Amino acid sequence: MRFTKLLTGALTGGMALFGLPATTATAADAWNPAPPTMTMASWNLCIAGGARGGGSFCPSRLTTTETAEKVDQIVALIRERNLDAIVLQEACGEPEGFVPTPGAPASDQKRLMTKLQNADGTTDWSFYFTPLTRGDDVLDPVEKMGSHCQGEAYGKGGSGKVGNLIAVKGKISAPDQINSVPVTTKDKLRLPVQCVVVEGKSIGVCNTHIIAKTYEADSRVQGQIKNVRDFVQSFRAKHQLQFIALGG
Repeated sequence: MRFTKLLTGALTGGMALFGLPATTATAADAWNPAPPTMTMASWNLCIAGGARGGGSFCPSRLTTTETAEKVDQIVALIRERNLDAIVLQEACGEPEGFVPTPGAPASDQKRLMTKLQNADGTTDWSFYFTPLTRGDDVLDPVEKMGSHCQGEAYGKGGSGKVGNLIAVKGKISAPDQINSVPVTTKDKLRLPVQCVVVEGKSIGVCNTHIIAKTYEADSRVQGQIKNVRDFVQSFRAKHQLQFIALGG
């Protein structure tokens, strides 16, 4: 998990900040605007990890108790740090059109949405979920719904799909995403890069998931990084944002 506060500065760890070209920034200095601020965290829930003992194993993802506690920790962080946004990777969510199996445990997205509600049932938060497809998934690679959330903790897929989730305090507009992994016949891996505009903010929020370190020899990594950079920069320019905060 990564935490930082943005103040027109650079991010560290699993986060990055994309800004205006220098010529534009210089022009803005003439009227000395207040620097935009946003407090944001990035957290990989790692529900797609491998078997215990393997290099890709991740704890606290096998039971409903563990997954619920993980969401509780996210909510505690949001409140403790007064976050404006959090971006989650490998979260269990519900893409548009997905219908959970009756009786299945709640997805991470549903739990988070419920926990962030106000006492009267309203919410100050907005959410944007984009599914991914595992490389070894048996689904058709163009299946838009993505890969199931695995295991008993998620009702053996009945709770939702695994993917990336953006949560922001405020109203989301112009959500957009692409598959960032160069398409090959190697496998069916699809990892999204997703971005949103937050109404009233000059900082957009983006989220991605680069091919795991265990696959660092994968020839697609550099192409994926380029695709992420190009998409994020294009999104910033298209929506005339001063900065983009990218987590992953």
